[in-house]
Amino acid sequence: MNPLVSIIIPVYNGEEYIEEALKSVLNQTYSPIEIIVVDDGSTDGTAEIVKQYSVILIQQKNKGISGARNSGINAAKGEFIALLDHDDLFTPYKIELQVRFMNDHPKYCMVYSIEEKFSSEGTVRKKLKHRRKKMPENDILTAIYRKNFIYPSSVLIRRSILERTGLFDETFTVCEDHDFFTRVAYHGMVGFINQPLIKYRCHNANISSRLSFLTPSNKFIIFKRYLFMLKEKTLLWPFIYIYQTAKTQRDMGIICIDHKQYVAAKKYLLLSFLKCPWRIKTIRNLFKTFFF
Repeated sequence: MNPLVSIIIPVYNGEEYIEEALKSVLNQTYSPIEIIVVDDGSTDGTAEIVKQYSVILIQQKNKGISGARNSGINAAKGEFIALLDHDDLFTPYKIELQVRFMNDHPKYCMVYSIEEKFSSEGTVRKKLKHRRKKMPENDILTAIYRKNFIYPSSVLIRRSILERTGLFDETFTVCEDHDFFTRVAYHGMVGFINQPLIKYRCHNANISSRLSFLTPSNKFIIFKRYLFMLKEKTLLWPFIYIYQTAKTQRDMGIICIDHKQYVAAKKYLLLSFLKCPWRIKTIRNLFKTFFF
């Protein structure tokens, strides 16, 4: 008998895309599945659309993307957990191929895939260059620490690993996936399927497309929080840590310049410069702060 897969779909004011996402799940070649939609305080017609389908609907006050995912995970009964953002789509064989991979690799705690990007109008966008080559797999801790390259909608997670990793950090409104996947990578091996199993929709409302001070700020927290993990994996940890924290401080400084917060910008850019004084982008932006 096939193991049950719980598919968690968090949604906030997603009436424009939620039905298409649901249909992509219902069109899966794999069974059994349970579909859990977490309506995170929507004020539009999202709930009415979801109620037309045979799914589990959880309605709650707005907690953000991490809180919505956690509510779905806590309600799930499946041996495996799949995540789907309400504006993304599964390809028909997504769950079948990933469950097969996990059954063939019982020591792996998670598997992910590449994605196909498309616009809201349905136009396919060319894949990023780094998506055309082999992605990290097995022990990916050092790679995922440096940069998150995994889309939440692309993963299938063995539920048992969550007892060790914990769930999503609900204090994070951005970079919550980077934080979570770093913990997963520390506690187990991660597999990779080199074919697009999801369709990632690109539009202005994407959380990931919002330029925010929180993005580099949360990355900086992640680098500090999980430094002990990196130390266990590689002797190069001092260089990786310095390089990555310098980059986030540079980005914080640039965002401060954009918001005309020049004193704060100078502070972050100086800290970045002291760590990596050869970076032209840091020097150029630090130079700007001396004229305000």
